[in-house]
Amino acid sequence: MSDIAIAMGSAFLTFVIGIMGVYVTFRPPTTEKAKLWWLASFAVCAVMGCGLVGWQTYRNGKQQESLTDSVGKIRDGLNQSETGRQVDNAYFKAKLEDAYKLNDQMRSFAPAMLKIAEANEDYTKRQFEQKSLTDKKLFDYTQNVVARIRDLGGKCKRREREILDARMQRLSTEQYKTVTPEQLQQAANELLKK
Repeated sequence: MSDIAIAMGSAFLTFVIGIMGVYVTFRPPTTEKAKLWWLASFAVCAVMGCGLVGWQTYRNGKQQESLTDSVGKIRDGLNQSETGRQVDNAYFKAKLEDAYKLNDQMRSFAPAMLKIAEANEDYTKRQFEQKSLTDKKLFDYTQNVVARIRDLGGKCKRREREILDARMQRLSTEQYKTVTPEQLQQAANELLKK
């Protein structure tokens, strides 16, 4: 905004000096006092015009300096960016070379790793077969134990029934008419408790 005001002021002073020059040309001053007044007016306008030109030149110099500093900062930033990019490229190149070396090393280990994997597969397969065999033996053993328990339970029930029948027969023959149903139930309960 100030630059526009300075330019307009400078243009206005140039216009005023031109108008004054035309006026003085067509109507020259006749007295000494009028000549001095016109001379002073021209001098003031010229000094003011020089002042505006100087002020505008000073401001342009400051803006040029500011732009030069900004361009310098941008240039420094770009140089740093370029340097950073070069450092990053060198770093990534080193990492890539390390990866290639590791890849080469892994290629030399690949046959050994394959043999280890095959051995592990074989070992796991044998473990599974042994576990399956062990599980089958455990299942058969459990079936055998369950069968024995059932057989023993059946024998116990038959024996209890035989004992109960024997006692009932003995009671019925000994005290044929004197035994009551409550006595029979009590005798059966006693036998079951034993």
